[in-house]
Amino acid sequence: MRKAQDNAAYRKTELRIIKALTHSFSKNDPVFTKVRKVLTENNISPAAFYVHYESLPDLITKSQQRLLRGINIEVRKASNDKTITLERFYRNVLLFFFKNKEYVALVVESRNTRIETEAMRYMRPYLTSYWNNYSPETNDYIYQQLTLNFIAEVGFWHNERYDFDAINRHAKNLASLTVMAPRIYSQMLIK
Repeated sequence: MRKAQDNAAYRKTELRIIKALTHSFSKNDPVFTKVRKVLTENNISPAAFYVHYESLPDLITKSQQRLLRGINIEVRKASNDKTITLERFYRNVLLFFFKNKEYVALVVESRNTRIETEAMRYMRPYLTSYWNNYSPETNDYIYQQLTLNFIAEVGFWHNERYDFDAINRHAKNLASLTVMAPRIYSQMLIK
């Protein structure tokens, strides 16, 4: 017998719940969202919600954990496989976000945390290995600036048709920014 999580109907219901709540969050403050009302309006049984999650905070927490586990896997793969270029690493991260766009949208719309900032914390050791000849203070400053650029790049996925070409374009931009970051941002720090 398969676990419920492996069942296609289970996954389909889970995605319907996430899409309904994400849509509601985009229009209303998540704090005032009545889960039962959103579910009823979207023809989803409240009981189905509780098969999947204990509460709304549980749903958001599990969505965040799912995303961060995936980012951690990508970081470990890139760290262990020296043939993975920086551009390919970013492409893998953005593809992972794209494949899990419902979870990303839910977390972003819940305004609970900046998933991009959390992802960067997981990616930091890998990225800072590209500029390890700077002082810790300079490294911190470069990292903060790169995080802002990463947030902006990932944020574009809401505003444009996010297909494979867009993913490649954004991966190339992020790889260039990462490689050039020490030169650009350390000079800004000196001024």
